[in-house]
Amino acid sequence: MGRWLNTYEVVCPDENRKREWIEWYTTIHAPDILETPGFLSARLSERKEFRDGRGQFFTMYEIETDDIEKTIKVRQDKRAKEIAAGRGSTVFFLPVWRDVVWKQINRVNADKKRDPKLQRWINLIDVNCDDVSKEKKFNEWYDKVHLPDVLNTTGFMAATRYEIKEFRDGRGKYLTIYEIETGDIEKTLAERQKKRIEKIDLGRQSELCIPVWRDVLWRMLFELFK
Repeated sequence: MGRWLNTYEVVCPDENRKREWIEWYTTIHAPDILETPGFLSARLSERKEFRDGRGQFFTMYEIETDDIEKTIKVRQDKRAKEIAAGRGSTVFFLPVWRDVVWKQINRVNADKKRDPKLQRWINLIDVNCDDVSKEKKFNEWYDKVHLPDVLNTTGFMAATRYEIKEFRDGRGKYLTIYEIETGDIEKTLAERQKKRIEKIDLGRQSELCIPVWRDVLWRMLFELFK
């Protein structure tokens, strides 16, 4: 079966009702989603700081299916029934990016022990390949050179790469999600930036990599598994 990621970004315009929206998501919406065949997990994160064009909250749904079109259609039909049954949110929220679907192409776990006492973050990088005729070379560099370099940074625990299912305006073709555990996100990012410059100086950066969104950070608030 193929592994997929369905992402969704929203903004809650009423800051006073943010906690109410999170409670609805964690106690009603996420469990409803995981009753959909093929949906394996639901995660909710909140952005670290404002980035133009991005949402306030980021949701990720892991999916396993042989037919992504059918699975998404089942989810849409089930969602309509949930709304009709009064299980939709009463809090006003605005979708920023709805139903962006990505196919998983690689996952690498760092050989590091996880610490539940540390804060958990995800770092999103959207990129394009500058030359479509060299995408194989680009992906080989990303998987064999770049990911190991990044995961050598303290606190970077895992990296998962995806390819977008279909073009969405403003998104890259490839998405990487880095999982971070740290007691000081600023210190961790400073170390990552230092290492990145060192690798560039050593010629380990690819000229084919074109960033679309770099270093979009979200703090993990909630996760639920089937």
